[in-house]
Amino acid sequence: MILRTKKFLAQSEILWPLIFTGLRMGSGILVLPLALRMIPAVEMGIYYTFMSLSALAMLLDFGMVGTIGRSAAYAWGGASSFTGFGLPDHQGRAEPNRPLLASLTHVTRVWYYVLAIVAGLLLVLFGTVFINQRIREAGLDPSLSLCWLFFAFVTAYSLGTAFWNQLLTGIGDVRNVGKYGVISQSCSTIVLVVGLLCGLKVWAYAISLLIGPAIARYYARRRFLHLLDAPLPKILSRPDLQVLRSLWPMTWRMGVSILGVFLSQRGNVLISSAFLGLEETARYGLTLNLFAILFQIAGVPLYVANPRIAQAYVRRDIPEVRRLFFMRAYGGLALALIGAVILIAFGPQIMALIGSKTSLLPRFFAGVLFFILLLDNHQNHYTNLVLSSNENPFVLSTILSGVVMISCSFWMTPRYGITGLLLSHGLVQLACNHWWPVVRGLQILKKIPKGNLRETSPISLA
Repeated sequence: MILRTKKFLAQSEILWPLIFTGLRMGSGILVLPLALRMIPAVEMGIYYTFMSLSALAMLLDFGMVGTIGRSAAYAWGGASSFTGFGLPDHQGRAEPNRPLLASLTHVTRVWYYVLAIVAGLLLVLFGTVFINQRIREAGLDPSLSLCWLFFAFVTAYSLGTAFWNQLLTGIGDVRNVGKYGVISQSCSTIVLVVGLLCGLKVWAYAISLLIGPAIARYYARRRFLHLLDAPLPKILSRPDLQVLRSLWPMTWRMGVSILGVFLSQRGNVLISSAFLGLEETARYGLTLNLFAILFQIAGVPLYVANPRIAQAYVRRDIPEVRRLFFMRAYGGLALALIGAVILIAFGPQIMALIGSKTSLLPRFFAGVLFFILLLDNHQNHYTNLVLSSNENPFVLSTILSGVVMISCSFWMTPRYGITGLLLSHGLVQLACNHWWPVVRGLQILKKIPKGNLRETSPISLA
């Protein structure tokens, strides 16, 4: 029995990612009461504003992170080369194509090191203006401006090193990615708790956000290079332009799509900060964050299967794709629904019990927000399914929806408050994005007739 348990712990692909996600949620639940007692609501609002600006800088990735993950899975599955669209040819290769993966890794390193420098400069030069204005309006301690500069550095570092985790995930070693995540999350949580107890407030979050990624990326880099077992070009040598040309068609489309997703999901936090004040932003951001944790946990089973889905695509094994997708996607969404019912029903009492200085949104608004996020995550599952086949027909629909949503929020939020914020999100998404990726995914899974893409899609860019 003990030997079987040890073997399961050593070989399970889903256990460690689940532990990591559970630890991330558990530590968040354990630390959040302390943070909500130690940090005033207005400062929590500035922290969520920091996070939204950080997410905006991450858009400079321009979709490369998803492309390299799929490409790594293709190379590890035996692909002979990369293609701009569609599935690559594996020519009957059963072994990983390590030279191709080494070329991909070098291109990725150069790309992200340059992006990290650019992101850091943009955050310092332009983000500081927005943050300083919010700090002055709220009468906060000017030292938070220095905290923002440190946060900008942490963001640049995270952007410039995240690809190691993505490469390791792409080749299917999600078990070790989960292990390293457990280690990094544990260290990050300890640093955060000590910082809060020492009265560092928002600074404690900024420092902990540096410690965790630094540990995870160190171990991921070492593990990936060990599995790669192929020489890498020197960092200053010229990257393989053919690999870059093959990655670019999907990369720029992903970049535009991610911009649309940011406008849809993170843009409203900035609008809330500008029009509703930092205290209301803290309530909105806290509720949004707790629901995000639920969906992260619920999405782990599908997340760990993504490399196998991509490799099944290379083999043209659609029944295997269906088998991996349906149970994991819908089982996870059901789990998130159960968690949300509990959170909405008892969340206010829990906040009062711990003496939180920041409350959740009222139950009705929290329920509306969760329903919108449930539809968002449902369509995200199908979007990722389509992207795994190296296609992206969602560029125009995503960016146009994001622009329309932000425009509606700018007009509705000052007039109708949080109601306008939620309506602008839900109604715009429902018009297209909540159903079109589902249709396209079911076409790939051969559950409904595929037909002509341009005839089926209300807005598409092949």
